[in-house]
Amino acid sequence: MPESTLLPSRQAYLIKSKHQRTAACVLAGTGIIGMLAGAATAMEHMSFSFSFYGSSEPKPKDNSGEGLFIAGATVFAAGLGFTIASAINKHKANKANLTTQLKMENAPLFASLGKGALTYPAVAFRVPL
Repeated sequence: MPESTLLPSRQAYLIKSKHQRTAACVLAGTGIIGMLAGAATAMEHMSFSFSFYGSSEPKPKDNSGEGLFIAGATVFAAGLGFTIASAINKHKANKANLTTQLKMENAPLFASLGKGALTYPAVAFRVPL
């Protein structure tokens, strides 16, 4: 199995983060529009007039605005969840960039015996700061 399928790379995390951020913006925008439409619908069925004698015509009760507001708030909350997941994946992408690298190489060995430079196996660690 290739190594890229075992551990997600920095690029994969960034692409996933971008897709989640796009979904978060769409969900949050849809949720806000739903909440505004629900509030407007609920306000339409409210009576803001005041009368000492009471209203002569009772308005029928309509819960569609309240339901639309609750649905919009739920979609907005889902958008916030995607925003948090996007930030976590972006953090993972930045963290994946700071991995240590192990490299095998031959380092020169200068000896007074012999005509040429000898080499020996060496291990190099690279830690980006």
